[in-house]
Amino acid sequence: MNARSKAQQPFTEEELLGLQQSLLNLGKAFDEANFTEFWSAVAHIPHTTDWDVTLQNAERLKVLLNLGADLTGEKWLHRVLDDGHWKTASSMETPFVVLVTGLNGIRKSTALYQPWFSHVLREALGSGVDGNFSENKPTGRNSFFRQLDYVMATACNEEFSRLYKFAKSMEAMGVSEETSLRRYSDLKAAIFSRYRTVAELLGIVLLQIAQNESKNCIMETSGRNEAMFAYIDRLYQDTKYQKLALRFVVNDIEAAQKSVDRRMRQEMMTGQRARVPEEVVRVNQGGPYGSDVLPDVQFESENVWKQVETGAIATDWLKATIYIDANDKEPWTARALRPDGTHGKVYAYEPLHCT
Repeated sequence: MNARSKAQQPFTEEELLGLQQSLLNLGKAFDEANFTEFWSAVAHIPHTTDWDVTLQNAERLKVLLNLGADLTGEKWLHRVLDDGHWKTASSMETPFVVLVTGLNGIRKSTALYQPWFSHVLREALGSGVDGNFSENKPTGRNSFFRQLDYVMATACNEEFSRLYKFAKSMEAMGVSEETSLRRYSDLKAAIFSRYRTVAELLGIVLLQIAQNESKNCIMETSGRNEAMFAYIDRLYQDTKYQKLALRFVVNDIEAAQKSVDRRMRQEMMTGQRARVPEEVVRVNQGGPYGSDVLPDVQFESENVWKQVETGAIATDWLKATIYIDANDKEPWTARALRPDGTHGKVYAYEPLHCT
């Protein structure tokens, strides 16, 4: 799979049938012949190659799947819409589009739903925000959070089902936990790489529908390259949206590594118990990066953020940084890095039903 992905080879018949079956598994009706023909032509082409072509392909996918402004009947998207808080994302006069950046496993997503999040964000932004911020301030609860992890698990649930069966087979063979975790992470990363364009095109369709309703929109990335900044600049150009780059930094990378490993182990256990596609879609809890690659991700993302700070990219964006203090024995905490370089008030993470 990795070799086909790197070579940008067209999808095999098996891969195309898997995409088709993934949607059929969730009860989605569509023209199967046209669907397969479409993905045969575009699924292997990186979505960053040509943004105009990518947006055209997203429009074609929208038509193929017959997706309109009202998504309430699209039960097959339950994970993406329910966990992305589609229903509670209300229309805003001056909506925000937020790109959340930072290492995997440092509770970035969880922070967006904390009762203190808007206070920390306001401190991190300082006095430079306009009067619309108080009314339209983006949080996890008033925004559509398009999590690519959920889109991927939905559109490619056949591959994820095989991933969890692979985890089960390793357990049955007595493979060590360390080796199992590494092999699981590697296969998951291969799925994310191979099916990235599939998930991105579906994600664009949903973001455009949200955009038409002036919903606050949130996306997440490790920030290790400039692609997501270009993505948002292109998708939200000539709109009334205020763009915000929100960076999360953790005090201890080992905390992120432990968190990622715990999450991967939990996925492996939960995935083995998934019996039907709806359960398979619910298993995935994060991106593909294993703990061993996080130092490289951190180094690369820091270099990209330097470009953000200097205005080389994200020139017309608001920028904010939130520090996460991870602790093995005490509740994790968060605090703003104010524009003047000082730190804001410390807030402790509270238990939530959402992540």
